[in-house]
Amino acid sequence: MDDKAYLDSISSQVRPQKKSSGGLLSSPLIKVVIGGVVAIILIIVLSSAFGGGGGGGGIKEKSIALKYHVDYTSVAIEDYQPSVKSSKLRSSSASLASILSNMSRDLTNYLVDKYGFKDNAKENNKYKDKAQTHQTTLRNSLFNAKISGMLDRIYAHEMAHEIELIMAEEAAVYEKISGEKIKASLESTYNSLKNLYPDFDDFSESK
Repeated sequence: MDDKAYLDSISSQVRPQKKSSGGLLSSPLIKVVIGGVVAIILIIVLSSAFGGGGGGGGIKEKSIALKYHVDYTSVAIEDYQPSVKSSKLRSSSASLASILSNMSRDLTNYLVDKYGFKDNAKENNKYKDKAQTHQTTLRNSLFNAKISGMLDRIYAHEMAHEIELIMAEEAAVYEKISGEKIKASLESTYNSLKNLYPDFDDFSESK
């Protein structure tokens, strides 16, 4: 063996061995972790596409719930508004009643046209029951305020709270609902409620 061949032989023996090209990614554990992450992402994407996309059922339920919340609140307003002493508060209350009436009318028309909605359908009982339970709490508060001579103050507070709740529900419906007419109506009533809110939230019997 000549000198060059000998040196080549020694070099080949001491040359570092190449590492696997896979490196860290070739580890079985890492592959399992990556596979799990990919699976979770896929599940989230599919859930968003088919379950959380605000399909017809979802928006229908939200719209019906909003309608009955508005309707039952309107009944409480009708019963207690005449007992309010402040003429300014009564005027604001009358405006609120009108806004809620328009909202209920337009939601009902939308539900009838879109889903064949019927008020007396058994499937609506759960929405009615929830709205009625909420109204009972509201009415109890107003009744106690009336007999204790603090109706105006409590009425203003409760109506401000109802406006906040209804606006939040309305915004959730508006985000998912389709149809220019109903969206325009919801936007209009939302803005009207927003403008009216300070009349109740800032109410003071001393003013």
